[in-house]
Amino acid sequence: DSLPDGVVYLGKTAVGYKGELPENTNKIKFKNGTKALCLDAYDLFSLFDVKGIDIPDSVESIDISSLPFDAIINVDSNNKYYSSKDGALFNKDKSVLLYLPISKSDTFTIPAEVKVIERSVLYNSYSRYSVDSNNKYYSSEDGVLFNKDKSVLLRFPTSKTGSYTIPNSVVNIAESAFYNSQLTSVTIPNSVKTINRTTFLSCTNLKTVNIPNSVKKISNSAFWDCTSLAEINLPDSVEIIEAGAFNGTEWYNNINESKTDGAVYIGKMFYCYKGEIPANTDFKFEAGTKGIAAGAFSDCTSLTGITIPDNFTEIPSNAFDGCNSLKSITIPDGVTEIGWLAFQSCTSLTDIYIPESVTRIGEYAFNKCSDATIHGKSGSAAETYAKENNIPFVAE
Repeated sequence: DSLPDGVVYLGKTAVGYKGELPENTNKIKFKNGTKALCLDAYDLFSLFDVKGIDIPDSVESIDISSLPFDAIINVDSNNKYYSSKDGALFNKDKSVLLYLPISKSDTFTIPAEVKVIERSVLYNSYSRYSVDSNNKYYSSEDGVLFNKDKSVLLRFPTSKTGSYTIPNSVVNIAESAFYNSQLTSVTIPNSVKTINRTTFLSCTNLKTVNIPNSVKKISNSAFWDCTSLAEINLPDSVEIIEAGAFNGTEWYNNINESKTDGAVYIGKMFYCYKGEIPANTDFKFEAGTKGIAAGAFSDCTSLTGITIPDNFTEIPSNAFDGCNSLKSITIPDGVTEIGWLAFQSCTSLTDIYIPESVTRIGEYAFNKCSDATIHGKSGSAAETYAKENNIPFVAE
């Protein structure tokens, strides 16, 4: 409390700002000799009216996360570590774009010399992206940011509305590429095989997604909180759905509000079991089911048995976590991977049969299965896992 209002220092490090900005100013300046700007006990830039930051030549380190969303950066030209241009912050030779104020996104062009764009720039809510045509690493089209050959869609501007068709050149959509987008419809090309984690996170206006039959995997939280997405049509090609892929969508919320309990399928994938599974259930999947989503049977405490179809290729993470009445499990030949925590806390498990086809067993897959014995082939991944985790193993 005895500190005066203004920038708070710890030695030569600026660690916060005390009080309000002085009247008639919206800029923060640091004293000569300041070596570092970093977020610590104080929130250095929590002030919404900060519109400018002058960085002296002495600064050697900046915590980018402590910068406000919309402050024009001006770096002393004699600084050996950082530089600025048009209000944006770069490393000294401008090969790394570190920070871009939101108000500049309408007019700012990413320079030709930029080789790396920091995550903080990718995940802010910008109205458009523009890249110098001479840049060797990035490109832009209609305000959308891509890598140079447009094989990777890196970020879609949050201000764009309506429908968007992803170019056929794209084979990879980056994590969170459409985060907080205002689109109502997206068409994904046949060149894409995986929808990455959080790709469409919080796209609250999204009503239609056209997923092609090239897609095999939908990753964690891919459509989380897409609150207007009421209908989801998955192609038969999808074999893997990771945790929370469609949680928070209107489709998922409608299921939770339904009075009907039971198995929930999405396309040919088993997504979850709604409500309490009946006592002493020996579960069998619908004909043609290709796989199960991560966490699909999590905490189904009345599940005593399950028949896993021969066509399954993976038991995903947390699939049967907490199924404490499950007594025995036989993994079919053809499954290649058992995800982490897949059978954690299945405390009644006594026998686990794992074929040679399984080559990877995730961490804690059978954690807290203290009475279990693993059965498998000598020299298999099952035997290795059993020995590493002190689980009895029977060679068969």
